Amino acid sequence: QGGGMFGMGGMGPGRAPQSPRGTNIAEFELFPYTRVHRFEDKAGFSSAGNLTAMPTPASSEAFPQPEDVLDVTEHFKDGRLAWNAPAGRWRIYRFGYALTGKQNHPAPPEATGLEVDKLDPVAWTKYFRTFFDKYKKAAGGLMGSRGVQYVLTDSYEAENETWTPAMYEEFKTRRGYDLTAWMPVLAGEVIGSPERSDAFLFDWRATLGDLISDNYTLLSEIAKKEYGMLGRYTELALSGAVRKVRGVLPIVMEMRRIGRRGVIVPAENADEAAVVNGISIYPVRTLREALEFLQGKMVGTATEKEYLNVAKLFSERRKIRDQRNVLEQCVQLFDSEGSLIDEVEYGKSWGDADGTGRTLALTDPFADNA
Repeated sequence: QGGGMFGMGGMGPGRAPQSPRGTNIAEFELFPYTRVHRFEDKAGFSSAGNLTAMPTPASSEAFPQPEDVLDVTEHFKDGRLAWNAPAGRWRIYRFGYALTGKQNHPAPPEATGLEVDKLDPVAWTKYFRTFFDKYKKAAGGLMGSRGVQYVLTDSYEAENETWTPAMYEEFKTRRGYDLTAWMPVLAGEVIGSPERSDAFLFDWRATLGDLISDNYTLLSEIAKKEYGMLGRYTELALSGAVRKVRGVLPIVMEMRRIGRRGVIVPAENADEAAVVNGISIYPVRTLREALEFLQGKMVGTATEKEYLNVAKLFSERRKIRDQRNVLEQCVQLFDSEGSLIDEVEYGKSWGDADGTGRTLALTDPFADNA
């Protein structure tokens, strides 16, 4: 695949048109069987959006099942695999991990080094304790109410990270099933079915996101609880505008889970955020509005009835059947009177994926067994 830029140079009198340069192809590979569509993106090796709209095509092929995947690590020693394989044709994958090689920047030479593992709470905690201790020493102990009060996390240029030493345990804890049998999917292999493989990769990306999110929350806790600081803030738009963000639903859900009564969100995210019941939504368009609200100069609450424009699409009391559409649309649905219609519930299989994609499911509160 590739593209090019084409100009109209060389079109003067007496000069022949120049042929387009085209694109140099370094590698071209064909497979006689179905592979996961855009598996590199879905596995988190790049930053790509809207991946749920790019499913792997359905196929009638007989794909390996999770129980067909064997871990032969114990037979691999000194760089050689000595394994008495059962009869049949086997495809061997060797997985390993290495540093990304990414360094923090811009920074003076004495403050430049490899990026910390942002998926590992142990490495993360050690890094920031060392970091804060240096500041505390340099400030003569002035850290907290007197001295350095906040930590700033600037724009993110650390690029993509896809592994941490405790990944197997973290995935099992957060998604509810074992990672081992699905590892070949990270290399583009279809396991179970195209749908199940895509569902696994959704869970994989969700786990990466959860780990990073949890560790940034941990950073705030370290700053406040261990060093008496007031908290953490991050990079903002120079114009003062509060822009629409992606992923506001899980943010608001987490705020509700930890007992927050309200949350400030960009005004363009208000409809989406108000889908979550039991927490007040405060939409702002500028930093000035946010500041005025915090100073008590601006009063306003987005309730479910005020901001649930999406509810008009589901005014009839009916069960939502297309879970994949609901997956990125809503957590709770209300009718025009504010009555609960359907609720998304964690812990069940997404897309009936037989143990994979355990991310979201729907329950019908009007069903007999509700």
